[in-house]
Amino acid sequence: MRHEQAHLIIARKPSRVLALGDLAYDRGSVNDFRRYYRPTWGAFKTKTLAIPGNHEYESSKGPVGFARSFGVFSMRDRAVDLCHGWRVVLLNEYSGNDHVDSGAVRRAARFLGADARRHPGKKLIAAWHVPRYSSGDEHGDDSTLAPLWRAAVRARVRIVLNAHDHHYERFAPVGPGHTIELISGLGGHHMRGLRDHPARGSTVRFTRTPAVLFLSLGAHGYSWTERTVTGRVVDQGAQT
Repeated sequence: MRHEQAHLIIARKPSRVLALGDLAYDRGSVNDFRRYYRPTWGAFKTKTLAIPGNHEYESSKGPVGFARSFGVFSMRDRAVDLCHGWRVVLLNEYSGNDHVDSGAVRRAARFLGADARRHPGKKLIAAWHVPRYSSGDEHGDDSTLAPLWRAAVRARVRIVLNAHDHHYERFAPVGPGHTIELISGLGGHHMRGLRDHPARGSTVRFTRTPAVLFLSLGAHGYSWTERTVTGRVVDQGAQT
């Protein structure tokens, strides 16, 4: 994270900050979190809801840096109520190493479905690290996440938040809940390029400039804005 991004966030006075994994390069060690996370995104730690990414598991000691920073409970699938009837479901598709685990994906899918059934009146956001669909030239689509994506669509999740690929991307709404996928990967480490042929459903793509995704949640809808450190708005919109 750059200081310009911190200024963007401070100016908006957010009630919550969602950290979508890969929070302290390169291996998510205790030292990496102390050197890189704490002086930057760490300014918002008391407001942060975090999920682990693959780099959190690359330390020789496993995800101990993440666990010490956010608590062991942050490694588990969990859900937190927000404002105006919104609820965010935070999911972990890893289990012991830095590769997406199909068993963990199925477990997260079951948790998401069960939580949606327990809270039928809530408007849901689901957050996990690796996107099902992506136009990023480093990773791209990942069919391993298909069970979790299908569970989100069935549960009428309004917003799916991912990272992993180092760019911003928004996908067209799908399913009965008009579920949209947002990839927010411009928050820290080096930015990457995009494939020549976009992923299915891709509507907006942007990279090469650090940026922050802002969400405003209301009783009757939500809005989003992707804003760069130069002040440029590269994507914005609203859904009722």
